Amino acid sequence: MKRPKGLTLTAILMVLCGIVYLGIVLRPWRSPAFIVIVIVGTCIGFFTIWAYWKGRYWAWNCVLCYSGLCIWAALRSWNALFLHHSLTTTPTHSLPIAPTRMWLAARAILGVALLYYLNTRSVRDFFRPESQQAPSNSPSISPPSSA
Repeated sequence: MKRPKGLTLTAILMVLCGIVYLGIVLRPWRSPAFIVIVIVGTCIGFFTIWAYWKGRYWAWNCVLCYSGLCIWAALRSWNALFLHHSLTTTPTHSLPIAPTRMWLAARAILGVALLYYLNTRSVRDFFRPESQQAPSNSPSISPPSSA
């Protein structure tokens, strides 16, 4: 089946969000265990994005669930960044605030867009498992007619 319009763009945007995430959270003062966990998790995410781009049904499910989770997490983190007393009164922060806010906004917007896009008919049909797809151009066998 032909890849739906916009699939490559959404995959590229997800990869960019992953790269920005790495740039925001990987800091020299982080523990080596944290760095390894983040890098392994990001590699799993990139593999899932590749499978999504290839049209794997399980990847569609993962991206769908992760999009909803990203919206929830972005809203929760957004409130923490804006409302937490220590983050608004201290001059030094553990995370760069402006890039983090932009990344959270981009992640939430991409999550909403993906939830809509992944549920359009052409995209759902593209990701439908082979066993559930309608047969295309298969010869039909009709019973012999009696004369």
